[in-house]
Amino acid sequence: MYYKLWLHDFRSPIQTGAKRVWDGSYPFTLPKVRLDRSESECARGWNFVEDLAHGIQVAGLWRDGHSSLITVVEPSKDAIQRGRKWRCSQLTILRPATGDEVRAGIVVFSVAFGEFGEQMAEEQVAWWTALS
Repeated sequence: MYYKLWLHDFRSPIQTGAKRVWDGSYPFTLPKVRLDRSESECARGWNFVEDLAHGIQVAGLWRDGHSSLITVVEPSKDAIQRGRKWRCSQLTILRPATGDEVRAGIVVFSVAFGEFGEQMAEEQVAWWTALS
């Protein structure tokens, strides 16, 4: 399963000033873009992750004061993995991630808080839910 994180208004959380790229409907196939096949971990193409905890680390849960929209996606056949990220020339947004999928990603992400990881995960899930 693969994930892509968005701002609440369907824009990229990474590209400053990015325009809305989809209308929130499911399924939705994003337009085809040029795919950079270099070894660079961050490069041109539709970027997505297999590990939701890593996606949370990269894109954040509240980049603009609203909860990130986390979606399950299906990449085109030209998908390539570089480091912990994936990219492809075209991506289909299948559905929003379920609450259980988001919770599982936040729990893994929160391991970094050591003995407070479980408590931090619960608080982050509560904030993510409230700000959604």
